[in-house]
Amino acid sequence: MQIKPCCNGVTLYYSGTITVTNMGFQVSPSSDIYSEFDHWVVTGASGLLGANFLRVAAHPKRLLTGIFNKHPLALPGTRTIHADLLCSRQIIDSLDDLKPNVIFHFAAATNVDWCQAHQDEATKMNVDVTHNLVNWAELNGCLFVLMSTDSIFDGVTGAYIETSTPHPCNHYAATKWQAEQIVIDALDEYLVVRANIFGWNAQNKLSLAEWILTKLETKQEIPGFIDTTFAPLLVNTLSGLLIRMVEQGCRGVFHAASTTPISKHEFALETARTFNLSERLVLTAKLEDSELLAPRPLHTWLCADKLAHHLKIDLPTIRQELTQFKRLRDTGYTTTLKYAYKGSVVT
Repeated sequence: MQIKPCCNGVTLYYSGTITVTNMGFQVSPSSDIYSEFDHWVVTGASGLLGANFLRVAAHPKRLLTGIFNKHPLALPGTRTIHADLLCSRQIIDSLDDLKPNVIFHFAAATNVDWCQAHQDEATKMNVDVTHNLVNWAELNGCLFVLMSTDSIFDGVTGAYIETSTPHPCNHYAATKWQAEQIVIDALDEYLVVRANIFGWNAQNKLSLAEWILTKLETKQEIPGFIDTTFAPLLVNTLSGLLIRMVEQGCRGVFHAASTTPISKHEFALETARTFNLSERLVLTAKLEDSELLAPRPLHTWLCADKLAHHLKIDLPTIRQELTQFKRLRDTGYTTTLKYAYKGSVVT
């Protein structure tokens, strides 16, 4: 199927219709909601969320453009382009050419200890870049979707709702909270979605679940923190939810989370059970005893009742998400995702 030229005479090609599902937990878009040739631009295209989102979001009536900086990739039904988000003129010129009606801003500096040690650089990436993109969205009437984090809360209680007051306890979290405020203060058409995610990376790096699995499959012991709780979502599930939220006109701040708060220790045990690996390799540990540069909040699990109510859905449990995580590998999804990553680094 050929779609008409988009910008600069580029024509996109799609091979059939892709139904958005994530198997165990199904999130199906309503095709009659699509405007003719929606154009969605996704920053952080080669990241954990970006690459998986582009796989899930591909649809014949949607133009997708993924923006990457150093890590190129190629995905079916998606055009990817290189742009340095830190170069404001370059990204503004790119957006002027692309003319999207939705921007999904997923790119961020997310290594918590790196952000703590390189605060100026982290602020430029997480705050200044957001400001530039928001300015363009405001001038062009574009819906802006910001991916945020459960880490903006102090972690004292857990069970945070959208109106809970953020109290960041490290520089990474502070920059994400600043980015949220930029979006909320400047725009009417926005979504800020807070979550904690895991899944399969296109790049050669590991999410928490991948790290746990890699260690356990090579029979290495790992620490499992018993003094932290979170409620993560599989990145494929979150991708489907983001699509539904945009389609159904959700606006404002939303939490996206699984229904079962769990400690990092129990999460590692559940991963071992899901993949039939030894639970004895998961050792009991405490985050407060770890020697990490940046302080971490302990209990960051989010309450996502607002999202479930708006979308009229039941959100998944951790066990369902880990089962789906395994199924994606068993069915070859991870192989095709890794194949999309070109492995070279743009300099």
